[in-house]
Amino acid sequence: MAELARFLNQGEEPEESARPRTIDWDQDRTLIAAEINKAAGLEVRALPFLHWWTFLGYFNTIGEGQLSAIVSIREKLRRGRKLESWEQEFYRENRERIEFKRKYTAEEEQTLSAWGV
Repeated sequence: MAELARFLNQGEEPEESARPRTIDWDQDRTLIAAEINKAAGLEVRALPFLHWWTFLGYFNTIGEGQLSAIVSIREKLRRGRKLESWEQEFYRENRERIEFKRKYTAEEEQTLSAWGV
């Protein structure tokens, strides 16, 4: 398991301290894909193969865009910092994309389904 974690971390030892998350790979997948494509200059999902470290290289070069705006707003909200006026407006208009959705276990999903929720 340690080797897998090291591979996913581009050969570096994984950090021991858990930092608060600012991105959700599932919830943010469409934004991530768009920003990766922009960084790569092509549709990476059309490639027959893309090495994980190459993908991370593209990910780490993501510049300004919707994903970075959302991550920045999440971080400010987490730290209790004041949002700029444009960020407040963006937050109001995109709240469902910015706030992390609650994920339920299979058992919780069953209970909610049984309750009709």
